[in-house]
Amino acid sequence: MRHLLTHTTGVDGDVFTDTGRGDDCLAKYAEALAEPEPFAAPAEPASADVDRHAGTYERAGERLEMVGGERPRLRRTATRAPAALLPESEREQEHDLVPVEEDLFAVRAPRTGMWLPVTFYALPTGERYLHLAGRATPKVP
Repeated sequence: MRHLLTHTTGVDGDVFTDTGRGDDCLAKYAEALAEPEPFAAPAEPASADVDRHAGTYERAGERLEMVGGERPRLRRTATRAPAALLPESEREQEHDLVPVEEDLFAVRAPRTGMWLPVTFYALPTGERYLHLAGRATPKVP
C-alpha cells in the first residue's frame, strides 16, 4: 500500500542484461541476477558543491527543498492527497544529504534505514531536476 501511495515500486532498479544466445544463456542470466552491493553513503563524504543544487523542487503531491551549506538537508513535504492518508510523521520529513559525487547524494530512508540515491541534473534545455525514489522532480523558480 505504501508503494501505491508514494508512487514507487520498492525496487531499487531494473535489470536488462543481454546474455546472448546459446546453451549457457540462462546460466549467464542467473549469474547476472546475483545480489548487487546495496547503494550506500561513503564512509568519508565526497567533496561537492551542494549550494548549486539548493532550492525548491516540486512534483504532483510533493515538494522537495534542498538546503545547502555545511550540513546539506533535504526536506520532503506532502502537498496534497494522498497526504491526508499518510501518518503525520510522513507528511514532512527532513534528511541529511551525504555527498557521494558532485551531483549524487545519499539519504537514509526513515523506516527501513536503507540508503537512497538523490541525483541532481540538468536537461539539455537547462531545466534543473532532482531524482529521488524513481521519480524526477523539476526545480521551481
